[in-house]
Amino acid sequence: MNLPSLPTDNPYKFMALSGIIIISSFFIFWKLADRSQELLKELKAGLAVENTYSDNRQSDLSNLKLKVEELKLLIKFEPWYIAFLLISQIIGLFLSIIGFRLWYSRVQKHQDIILAEQARSYRSGDNSETKQEN
Repeated sequence: MNLPSLPTDNPYKFMALSGIIIISSFFIFWKLADRSQELLKELKAGLAVENTYSDNRQSDLSNLKLKVEELKLLIKFEPWYIAFLLISQIIGLFLSIIGFRLWYSRVQKHQDIILAEQARSYRSGDNSETKQEN
C-alpha cells in the first residue's frame, strides 16, 4: 500500500499538512494508554486465577511477572508520554494555523484572482466569437 506523500510544491502547504499529521499522532499515544489499561485488566484476571490451584503455577507466575514489568515501564514513562503529547499537539496546531494562513494569504488568494481573470477573459472571448458569427 502506497501512502500519499506530503506536497512539496509549496512550503506553506507542507507546513500546514505536517501540523495536521503531528496533531493526528495523538492516536498513537492513545493506544499506549489503552495498552496499560489492558495490561492492568490482565493482571487482575491473572491474580484472580493465581489464587486458585494451577498445575502450571511457575509459567503463570513468570507470565504475570512479565506483564507487571511491562506495566511498570508504561507507568514510569507515562508523564513523559503526556508531556510529549501536549507539546506535539501545541506544535502541530501552531504549524497548521500558521501554514494554512500563509498558504491562503500568500498563494491561494493570488491564484483565485488569476483564475477569476482567466474566467472573465474566457467569457468575454466567447461573447466576441458569437458576435462575429452573427
